[in-house]
Amino acid sequence: MESLPLVSSSQIADAIRSGLLVNSEDERGNLKGIRTDEDVSGAFLYKPIATARVKASTLVSVLSNFCSPSTAEVADPKGFGITQVLIQGELDLNWIKSPFPLRFEGCEFDSSVWADSFSAPALSFDTCNFTNLGYLISSKYGSFNATRMRIKDKLRFFDCINLGQLFLLDCHIGSFIPLADVFDEKKIGHPCRIVINGTRFDELEISDRSQFEFGFGEHLENVKVGSVDIAIEEDDRSDESAQAKFLLNWLDSRKPNKKRADSDRLSPLVIDEFEDSLHRAGKVGVSRRFGILSAEYQTGFEGVTGFFKRLILGTTVQYFYNNLRAVWILLGVWGLAYVIVVSLSYVSGAYSVSPMASNASIPQTWMSCGYNRFVWALLYSMDLVFSPLSLGQTQVLWPTSSFVALVFAAIKGVSLALFALFVTGVTGITNRRSK
Repeated sequence: MESLPLVSSSQIADAIRSGLLVNSEDERGNLKGIRTDEDVSGAFLYKPIATARVKASTLVSVLSNFCSPSTAEVADPKGFGITQVLIQGELDLNWIKSPFPLRFEGCEFDSSVWADSFSAPALSFDTCNFTNLGYLISSKYGSFNATRMRIKDKLRFFDCINLGQLFLLDCHIGSFIPLADVFDEKKIGHPCRIVINGTRFDELEISDRSQFEFGFGEHLENVKVGSVDIAIEEDDRSDESAQAKFLLNWLDSRKPNKKRADSDRLSPLVIDEFEDSLHRAGKVGVSRRFGILSAEYQTGFEGVTGFFKRLILGTTVQYFYNNLRAVWILLGVWGLAYVIVVSLSYVSGAYSVSPMASNASIPQTWMSCGYNRFVWALLYSMDLVFSPLSLGQTQVLWPTSSFVALVFAAIKGVSLALFALFVTGVTGITNRRSK
């Protein structure tokens, strides 16, 4: 490695002033300019093989000089970019307040990267190798560690290899795309410790390349997410249920076919935060569907209580995310009651006068004339189903069969339950997240 040419501080400073890439020359030997669309154009498609080296302390010294308000150095708005350079020593970006973006393309880091209280418009690592060759950490995998870091736009790790730790504590990041081929232990073939605590992402993009089989949500503590963008297969992008299910699976810490244990349970705080972030992103339908799926997910850890929640809340008001569903079911119960009442009107002696109305008599024309029969059945079924509506029919006429009385009691009980669930949901008496 010592045979590689050494990049000087003057070369770095000249590149920053001119908006040029350090160690990236065209066919004429001139430094290439920094591309502003590199995050979408695939501008760097080479392997991370260093063709030059620079001491981390030299690089930090130059950056600090340009970032200090006491100096007269002025950087090009395109910022700093460096290509295929071995960064020797720990890259200590602590306390640097950079007014311009920093880009590392195809670089190798022989030690960890530190960014405590660091700020910049953007920070990008494109196809970099974080193999740790230093002696401060007894591991061959490098790490990125940041506390109270502020990135206005994108924090980007694209096609990077040998990153063994991502530590983000109390950071504020504009945009972040967690990629499985950078962080997923199963895909990268080595351990990757992820700690994200107290960090806010203004935008989090989840894509097919973000699918972690071990789950990402278990690493998120006290996370805040402004909005979530879900980019999945073309056929599923318009399917709200598919997007919601994809996000929940991405967050879920359970491995496939693993028996559910409470220790595997995804934190309700993480679920609530992502549900709110979907709503803030304008994905109201996806947010509602995600809430339903996550509520069903949570009941899977609650045993018998969870079973009854799925049976009652899940099938009626969908855990208070779809309160009108109870009204439609109630109308279906009314239709069933109407058919039963009409059918019984053809049976002689099916009804008798209630003891509460002993002086009343049953008008025979109500059950003998076709038109009257159907109108009377309409009133009786409405009185039976819709509470607290009372038309006096069920108080006056009682079925003579105990079995029919039991059926009517069941219809009345289901109707009362549906009405109670509907009122509870629309009035907000209970928080749907505390159900």
